[in-house]
Amino acid sequence: MGQAVLVPQQWQDIPGTINARIYPYIRKPDILSSNVYILQIKDYFVLIDTGASQEVMDTVCNILSATIQSRERPFLIIFGHAHYDHIYQGLVDRRFETYGRPVFICHASGTDLLRTGDTRYTQADLVDLPIPPFIVDMSLFQVAINGSDHLERILPGFMKKSNKYTIFDTIELVSEELWFPDGQSLTFWAMPGHSYDSIAIQIGGLLHVGDIPFALNPGVAGIYGWDREEFARTLQRLSWILDHYEIGIVCSGHGNAFSGNDFRPVLQKLIHSVTNLSDIALFDKGRVDLAIRHAMDLMDEVQRLFPIIAGRIMLLRYHLEELEEYETAQELERILPAQDIEKTLDEFNAMYRHYQEGNLPELQVILKALQTFQKIRSFLSGHDLDHLVDPSFVRRTNRLFSDLLSTIQGVIPTATRMPVNLVEILYDITRKQNASVSDDDLLHFADDMDFFQRALLSRLTEFQNRREIQCIIEAPEYECIIYADSERITDSLNALLDYYSIYNAHQVRIRIHMTGDSVQISLIPEGKDWNPKLPLSRALMRTIQYAGGMITKMPHKGDDGIVIAFQKA
Repeated sequence: MGQAVLVPQQWQDIPGTINARIYPYIRKPDILSSNVYILQIKDYFVLIDTGASQEVMDTVCNILSATIQSRERPFLIIFGHAHYDHIYQGLVDRRFETYGRPVFICHASGTDLLRTGDTRYTQADLVDLPIPPFIVDMSLFQVAINGSDHLERILPGFMKKSNKYTIFDTIELVSEELWFPDGQSLTFWAMPGHSYDSIAIQIGGLLHVGDIPFALNPGVAGIYGWDREEFARTLQRLSWILDHYEIGIVCSGHGNAFSGNDFRPVLQKLIHSVTNLSDIALFDKGRVDLAIRHAMDLMDEVQRLFPIIAGRIMLLRYHLEELEEYETAQELERILPAQDIEKTLDEFNAMYRHYQEGNLPELQVILKALQTFQKIRSFLSGHDLDHLVDPSFVRRTNRLFSDLLSTIQGVIPTATRMPVNLVEILYDITRKQNASVSDDDLLHFADDMDFFQRALLSRLTEFQNRREIQCIIEAPEYECIIYADSERITDSLNALLDYYSIYNAHQVRIRIHMTGDSVQISLIPEGKDWNPKLPLSRALMRTIQYAGGMITKMPHKGDDGIVIAFQKA
């Protein structure tokens, strides 16, 4: 791993400047607080963002207290944009007044919103955080300029200059330069899109771009103040700045800084992504409430699926080691590392416990669930697992991710409903429990090591995936064609059969019959040891709905059958 572009919590010189240095407080990215950057420009001090963490602000205040010599000078506090995670401590912490005369600066679009304590625009309502009304001292990019008298009163000896450029023929780029008495300048660039009041801040060869690198992320794109078309233009604005200025360091609102060269491919990826981005619904409190329910249901399903997947992989490795196929067993661990998956789920569970105890906002849990899904999905991608794990498991896990992502983006997951033969689907499910690799195949290709290893894995996998449950299908002689998503209904039925198998049903009676315009399928588990401990998961029931079905009868004590209705094609 290369050396960090900026070393956290350490003073370092800013390239392209004289007598200017930076102290970055860089946090692991989350929604609780932004990074905070302290600049020292000769005898003046500047904060870029104040974050929302008391712990961060305690450290920042300790650094300021130990470094600032004169308490009479102006102390500049800049809000890169007025979201609570970037500004909250600046609104409520009074210690700034002890380090000089605080001068709060932000884009004019945020000034009035802060004056009224707007919790919607600041996103504070998403985490149930009250915002006090706040008066900003200096508004950038005002239509009506207060004039040099106001600037001289709040920042004596400073000068300000406005610039306007037309780039790429049609895009307007505006900036305001604030000149310090010693001749060093800060340049503010208007960068709307992530929010109305987003700005980039440049000093020498350092450029602070706020949340632009993350603005397309789920749960970020679509927030109040988001504008896709304007954000696309802002990415071109950034590209122009990188082409016309020697930018060596790019600081973001969250996480580590980039070198100028490393940021260019990030910017190009954003330009490509925003071009192909579909419409996103407003991500507001209502969307958070819906997404948290969806996320918890889906995580519940992941908790059910992955112990099964990991357990089957571990059993496969055991059988292979018993057969002295050590190399193949090690390859299994590389493809699907059970310990890494378990650690990922444990981390989420720990966070969820904090949430249940009231220590974390819902939005943090939603984004952590999404991050957890992304990690799990990375374990499953890039490998052909069909010969290792029931393909239904892999599809179900990948679909959990896409369904949660759709919900966060404000799009209720939908299915591709087409005419399908329900009876054929049921018989396909039961047929796949039979071995596809025969004894003769294994013997015939024993000398072909690659084929033999793959066939052996398939045979072992089929053996352990085979349910100790018999399916008795009672269907009419005529075709039962329904409108449904073939893969989703297959996966839902597989999930139901797995559920019955886990709780010791020895057979499932499956009945199909038509009533009017619908086709109904009844699944009735049977067995003397049948004893379900947990109910059907809500994620499974939701998947049945996405597949085109409607549950018309739920299992209950004394009658564990379930009835699902589909529209007749």
